[in-house]
Parts: sequence; structure tokens; C-alpha cells
Amino acid sequence: MSDNASDDRFCIGVLDFEAYDKRMLPLVEQIRGGRDKADALNELRTFLTGLKDKTRREDSLSQLERVEVAVQSSRWHRSAAGQILEFACVEEMTRTSDELERFRAGMDFIYLWDENHGEIIHRFLAFLGDHTLPWASPGDTWRAVISPTQIAEVFEAFDALSPRALKKMLVNAEDGGVFSPEEAEAVSSWYGDVRRIVRLAHRQDAGFFIAVRDS
Repeated sequence: MSDNASDDRFCIGVLDFEAYDKRMLPLVEQIRGGRDKADALNELRTFLTGLKDKTRREDSLSQLERVEVAVQSSRWHRSAAGQILEFACVEEMTRTSDELERFRAGMDFIYLWDENHGEIIHRFLAFLGDHTLPWASPGDTWRAVISPTQIAEVFEAFDALSPRALKKMLVNAEDGGVFSPEEAEAVSSWYGDVRRIVRLAHRQDAGFFIAVRDS
């Protein structure tokens, strides 16, 4: 993890998909939909109070207070809701620099390595935006979640390409004319973080969480 805030804006983690999908999301939809808001807020508070980790429990309850104040004014607090999601449902959070665009610049060479696996990895990363959570994405932070089923579909491709192999591939691309060793290291390290979370999520039959912050 970087000590520089500008270098750790890309956040990923293993998502407790059942807690998100069966507990939190229905309550959020109920609160935002205007049906029995008070009951749903109380139930959400009970859910958060049951978190085992003291820090995450206290932090999520603090953010819930911000949501409650907004709801009382017939508004919604996307930032607070997104932080509640992270505190309550995300494990193994990793923060790193955002190397997605540079990774995409190397896709042609990944296709040369294995066209099928390359296409699967490309589609997974290219369509992350399709899984955006509007209710948890304020102007400065984009959040999305991927289901365990979708992780199972891409696991083999990510598992097949190691960060070490990717770095070598990028360093050697067009005789070193595309990526410097430093750029290849940054991209392969970023990819290694993504790959690690994909593998952990698959092993735990969990989901994948991503957040990208402006700063």
C-alpha cells in the first residue's frame, strides 16, 4: 500500500456477497424507495451493530448517522452509504495506484500470449462500469460489485497469467519500445493485486468489490 494518498486511489477487495445482496441491498432499496424507512434504518443499524470487528462496527454506525440525517430531509447520502458497504461487506481491502489504462495498452501483447484468456481478462476489466452502484458512488468515488458467479467465469484466465509473466511480457514488448521497466513493474504489480483478490474471492465463493477515488 502506498503512503501517498494520490497513489492508492484504486481500491479492491473480497465482497461478502451474501451480506451485501441479502442484507444490505434490500434495506437500502427500501429506505430509498420510501417504504417503511424507519423500520429499514433500524434493521440496518441492527445488522451493523452485529459486525464482529469493533472499528468497522463503530465506523459503519457513524456513517449510518449521516445517512439517517439525509433521509430525514428526503435525501440520500451516497458517500456515507458507500463507506458503510465497505466497512460492513468488504474484506482483504487493497489500495494501489490506478494502472488500468496502462494495462489496457498492453492488451495486444496479452492476446498474443493467449487470445482466449486475454479476451476474458479484457472483458472483465472493460465492463466493470456495468456493475456501478449509483447509490454508493458520489462524485469523487466510483464503486461497483461483481458477483461470485462472474468471478468464477474469469478465475481461470486470471489464474493462468502470473504477474511475473506479465512483467516479462511487457518489458519485452516490441524490444522494450512500449513499456519501460518501471512502467512494466507498476502495471504488473497492479495486476497482481487484482489477480490476488479475484483468486481469494473465487476460493471463498465471494464477490469482488472495486472503488476508484479521484484523490
